[in-house]
Amino acid sequence: MSGADLIEVGEGRFALTGALDQSSVPQLWRAHSERFEQGQIKLELAQVSRCDSAGLALLLDWLARANRNGGDVHFLAAPEQMLALARVADVDQLLKMGRAD
Repeated sequence: MSGADLIEVGEGRFALTGALDQSSVPQLWRAHSERFEQGQIKLELAQVSRCDSAGLALLLDWLARANRNGGDVHFLAAPEQMLALARVADVDQLLKMGRAD
């Protein structure tokens, strides 16, 4: 089983770590989706080691939850592999991901 975690690093600021894939996404979704239903969230992605389509679907769901309630999610420091997958899936503009520097 792949490990991934969402860590609170400050008020309204979180970091995702580990592999964002079909084995880790269900647990992340159950444990943390409610956090994205209010306010402005900054989500750091630099420590994501790998992302598949399930990982992108999770990010899209969190963004939709925030938007439905007048909030937003700002995705920061996305790894190149995640950016490439988002471009192929044609959701890079929707996610407005910032690249890892």
